Amino acid sequence: MNAQLVLPSDDPEASAIRLRLLAEWWSALRTTGDAGATTWEVLEELEQKVTDCITIDPPDLGRAESLTAQAMHLIAGHTVL
Repeated sequence: MNAQLVLPSDDPEASAIRLRLLAEWWSALRTTGDAGATTWEVLEELEQKVTDCITIDPPDLGRAESLTAQAMHLIAGHTVL
């Protein structure tokens, strides 16, 4: 079974939390400097796509979260489908 966490997109507080979590994760990644099993070139491309998703109006938080999950998988050495 494939479970998903679905947060209401029209809830400003939930959206702010989601944005903060994305920003904190990418900031922490930069702070550690560890690209894990992938390269910074790959991660920077994903990071730019995340930035593009969150700077549009309205932000595409779902896509930004999916791209961030993809980065997590690559760092851990998993292939992304």
